[in-house]
Amino acid sequence: MRRFTILTCVTAILFSTGVQAKDASDEFAAHLARIEKTIANGDYKSAKNKAAKFEREMLDRIIAGPQVPEYLGEIAKLHAIALAGVGEMDHAAWKWNMGVEFSSSLTDANLAVYGEVGEQLFKHLSIELEGLREDHGHSGVITPPAVKKQVEPRYPRIQASLDLSCSLMVQVVVETDGTPHHPVIISSGGRPTLVYTALNALRKWRFEPARTEAGPAAAFYVLTVRFLPH
Repeated sequence: MRRFTILTCVTAILFSTGVQAKDASDEFAAHLARIEKTIANGDYKSAKNKAAKFEREMLDRIIAGPQVPEYLGEIAKLHAIALAGVGEMDHAAWKWNMGVEFSSSLTDANLAVYGEVGEQLFKHLSIELEGLREDHGHSGVITPPAVKKQVEPRYPRIQASLDLSCSLMVQVVVETDGTPHHPVIISSGGRPTLVYTALNALRKWRFEPARTEAGPAAAFYVLTVRFLPH
């Protein structure tokens, strides 16, 4: 079964449709601006739907290029704000942390510009970060986390005809309810669109949490996802 593919980035953005890179870049910028405006108008449900649709379109059309991580970071940011606006805070935090992995400028982004929703997301991220500072080593751990449910990545359309292989190493925190949080890419084949797709799927994975004598415990977990050709 084909799982995923990786290509080496080239020096310019390439698109599956044959559209000139500048035209496509302008089109993408216009889409992002419309999502931003929808957020500014407070229509978070519509912004969430627009972000999800455009994210899918972007992943299907972009092949490679040095600007790709910034595009992915921007759509992840806007998607996160929209999700926070409809109260899906865990999903919003996952998307935001995905965005940081692709665009380091988000690390110090001012969420206050998004008003109360931005402040709520900032608070949620701060609580999550504080949890990361806690010792998840758990010297008393009897069993480490274990994968219980895997979700296959949605294969970007233009990648589906390629037969390459790669692996992606990701660190997550598996909480006591078995859900993963705060993805951090340790290593990858360097193909951002496919890594982004994999992280989207990884949020839906479920785990048996780590266990101590006292019961379930949150713990760091590093997993390697191998994407194989058919």
